Amino acid sequence: MKRTLAFLLPVLTLTIGALPAMAGTAYSVQSDGNQKLYRIDLETGVATPIGSKTGFDGIEGLSFSPGCKVLYGVDDVKDRLVTCDLESGACKTVGSLNVDVTDTGLAFDHKGDLYMSTDAPKNPIRFFKVDPATGNAAWIGNQGMEVTGLAANHTAVYGLGGDGKDNLVTIDLITGAATPIGPLGTVTLQDGGLDFDHDGTLYGINDLGPGSGKASQIFKINRLTGKATVVTTTKDPSGKPINGFEGLAIDDGICSVPGFGSALALDAPALDPLGMAVLALALAAAAMVMLRR
Repeated sequence: MKRTLAFLLPVLTLTIGALPAMAGTAYSVQSDGNQKLYRIDLETGVATPIGSKTGFDGIEGLSFSPGCKVLYGVDDVKDRLVTCDLESGACKTVGSLNVDVTDTGLAFDHKGDLYMSTDAPKNPIRFFKVDPATGNAAWIGNQGMEVTGLAANHTAVYGLGGDGKDNLVTIDLITGAATPIGPLGTVTLQDGGLDFDHDGTLYGINDLGPGSGKASQIFKINRLTGKATVVTTTKDPSGKPINGFEGLAIDDGICSVPGFGSALALDAPALDPLGMAVLALALAAAAMVMLRR
């Protein structure tokens, strides 16, 4: 019995440790507002400004590098790749993109390569690979539609479809073409960001614009159907609704998952949150039975 229990308890501990954590922390710049970097609670929507202004006029398309070490963004006013400090909120230039873009999505894929999508109104359907060391953007191909917001997991790069499409798409990294998965349904996009959390949940943010009088929406997306479910809306620490957020990067998200950013990463099958909970309970029950023997 002792040997059996000694086996079950470590397995149970590992299983419980693999259960999804509460909603985490994301970062976004109020690029349609005060140009400050904000820390956003994905569960409550509370957005807390960090330091003073970023020093740029329009940073969006945020993405953490693999390992969640560096927060990158795009200044679409002067077409530059930047990095932002999570303590001071200040950003600095990496280098020029050498292309003219507006309303971008940005994401590192599971190999550690950085990609950028584009939305209206300047040359809206181009897809690029970006050098994170120099900022130079190399054209891959046409998306075929506007794409605002990019995110990647171990198997694919996803985007939010613009052009009034209001859908979830996947991007072909060889051709740049966007393939629709399905409509968001409950979310009508103005502009937005996209990222995965540590447990593989796909989150989006929708900037309804300063003229709308409405707070930005935070939503989850079913990556198999494209259906979006609004979780909360953004507000300042006093509870006042705020908007203007066009990018999303989740700290300790998919960027922190072992193997992300490695060309050798494998897409291992995994249970969904409910399955993990059931497995944990089953192992706990088995342990209790063995204790009673």
